[in-house]
Amino acid sequence: MFVWAATLADQFGHLPFAGDLAGMAILVFLILEFPRQRRYAQVLFLALTGIGLIGIATAGDPLSLFFAAWRRGAAYGAFFLALSSLRDAAETSQLVRRCGQHLVAQPPGRRYAALTGGGHLFGIILS
Repeated sequence: MFVWAATLADQFGHLPFAGDLAGMAILVFLILEFPRQRRYAQVLFLALTGIGLIGIATAGDPLSLFFAAWRRGAAYGAFFLALSSLRDAAETSQLVRRCGQHLVAQPPGRRYAALTGGGHLFGIILS
């Protein structure tokens, strides 16, 4: 939640260092969660971190590139928090559940069109 609030403060409020605090919070979270991740996620994290560090080390202005990537990573974290909040709201909604059951209960000749159209509309509504 802190990353989301700090990212909003950075993007909309233009508060100094808010984006940097959000990036630091994301990094702390990733480090704390690292031991609980599966092996492939740990390998992927280390590989992508290494690739990122090589890219920063070979850049013309490595410090500004690092901080720009730091803030952008925090913005992605805030975006995924917003998406998961929408998903959680949809999962607990009885109305959404009943609409989904109605779409699935269509006869075979209309089921594909109902699921495609209904999924598209739910995507628009929840986005």
